[in-house]
Amino acid sequence: MSFSPPYSPFLYIYTYCNRAFKKLKINDGAGALRDCDEANRIIPDSYQAYSIRANYKLKIMDYAGAIEDSKKSLEIHKGFHDAYFPMGEAEYELQNYRKAIHDLTKTIKWDPKSAEAYYYEGLQKLD
Repeated sequence: MSFSPPYSPFLYIYTYCNRAFKKLKINDGAGALRDCDEANRIIPDSYQAYSIRANYKLKIMDYAGAIEDSKKSLEIHKGFHDAYFPMGEAEYELQNYRKAIHDLTKTIKWDPKSAEAYYYEGLQKLD
């Protein structure tokens, strides 16, 4: 695929990632995964695509895959705090409670209104 003004590869990345996120919302995980892979084909190492893939893998209970994709997203863009929540939830499901609390605390630091992060953090303190 070639790009010419006014279109840039980043516009395509945004479009694929946005579409993938919406497909996750309607439970089209396979379609979301295809869009994430296409975003990474256009621009290798799209941190947004890895983050969306992590959420998809979380939904299908591929916890190790969710952690791997979250870490890859953070490796590419260290300031991308949205990657911490799926990683924390996956660590919780794998009973890696210390790692989960670490990741969920980072989520709460960046998004103090994240009810899900507080929920999982609280569950771990009960265990």
